[in-house]
Amino acid sequence: MKGFWRVLETTFAIAAIVVAWDLYTRFYDVPNFLLPSPVSVWNALVEAAKGQLFDHLLYTVTILVSGYAVGVLLGIASGLLLAKSARVERWLSGPILFLQTAPKIALAADSDFIRPGIPR
Repeated sequence: MKGFWRVLETTFAIAAIVVAWDLYTRFYDVPNFLLPSPVSVWNALVEAAKGQLFDHLLYTVTILVSGYAVGVLLGIASGLLLAKSARVERWLSGPILFLQTAPKIALAADSDFIRPGIPR
């Protein structure tokens, strides 16, 4: 029964946010290009679903899964290499420490350098 109330509470919170969003866009006459109303967002989603939404979703999921798989394979291979070779560990400990401590958002700017030729 505890789970039911949690689901009900979450549903109510989401509904309250959507109602507040709708009221804000109606009463303050916010331009659609700044903050579209929930109804116009829903209509755009339905219109996109009729077109190429599935194709774009499939492309995104494919890129996500393949990137994750490459990361896992490289992580396992480099972990094994670092565990077996003291020389490789000495060579790579500095760059690895830098990549661990650097803010990830700073590394995102270099993503075109890391993966050239992949369209956005």
